Amino acid sequence: MPRLETLSTKGKSNVSLKTQILINLVVLAIIDTVIPIPITAMVLITVLFQRPNWFRDWVDQIYRQ
Repeated sequence: MPRLETLSTKGKSNVSLKTQILINLVVLAIIDTVIPIPITAMVLITVLFQRPNWFRDWVDQIYRQ
């Protein structure tokens, strides 16, 4: 049976996590400027109210580096 790779182990890049976050925030800011829907605010509200595990893991990973 073949092993399935997860998204986190597939295609690792040499770009640091902080650089990836910065790039993603810039892209979201550009999209937010072009389309007047507050995408970043909607993500923030989702994170604040649902407190997803992926966000906690993401923050832990940032502070470990």
